[in-house]
Amino acid sequence: MTATGPLNLCSGQYAYSCNGKPQAIHESWSVCGEPGSLLRIVSERSTDSGQFSLRVNGLYRLAAKESARFFRLRNYEPELVELAFTNSDGEVTASYQALDGRLRLQRSVNAKEIFPATVMESLLLFPLLRIFTGPIVRKLHAVGEFAAVCVPDIRPGRNLDALLTPLISQRRARLLRRGRKEIDGRHIGADCFEYRGGEYPPGTLFWVDDHDVLLGYEWKNHDGETWQVQLQAYQFSEDSAALHLRDADPNEA
Repeated sequence: MTATGPLNLCSGQYAYSCNGKPQAIHESWSVCGEPGSLLRIVSERSTDSGQFSLRVNGLYRLAAKESARFFRLRNYEPELVELAFTNSDGEVTASYQALDGRLRLQRSVNAKEIFPATVMESLLLFPLLRIFTGPIVRKLHAVGEFAAVCVPDIRPGRNLDALLTPLISQRRARLLRRGRKEIDGRHIGADCFEYRGGEYPPGTLFWVDDHDVLLGYEWKNHDGETWQVQLQAYQFSEDSAALHLRDADPNEA
């Protein structure tokens, strides 16, 4: 990271399809390095219909035992993750803050109603959007069994008072094989995992590259619909520092 300001590292967007039909869902993201071994991860999902939008702004800190020589998202732990969910009923905001080994949650509705802060056991935090998926998959794989994951709740039908509250589920990631995934005409080395738990049944496949960026996944929901998500416009910054992080030898990290 530069001493003078943030360093743009990488960016991209995810395209959604259901039963082979493209969906009007837009999800973009960017990752920037900040002074002090920090990452700023920003992502937003919206629909053409304006049915809802979700924005996540996460500040992550390099774990004390980890090296920043090779860029891996899994090496960073959440310090402060802020979410804003908007639908026809209004807007809910929430902040999940790491504090003395625990998670502190603060929420508000329509910028007026402030809920009492909630402090909970520190869990793996998945802030919903796809750029945050890769490191969760890697960490679950390292655990080797089902583990508790905290997901802010945006399930359909929830009222504003319940949105973005912590939803805890047991999840697991099992490595199936190493391969390559085609993204924008490039073939990128990646690991294929079976991901289970929450709404994901056995047989759900996630592809994650060596930087812990999700390249794509496929899963069948409880209604029998097959959803596919594919990374597009994936690029690293042309900044020399960012390219060094991308091209370093991961075995020396």
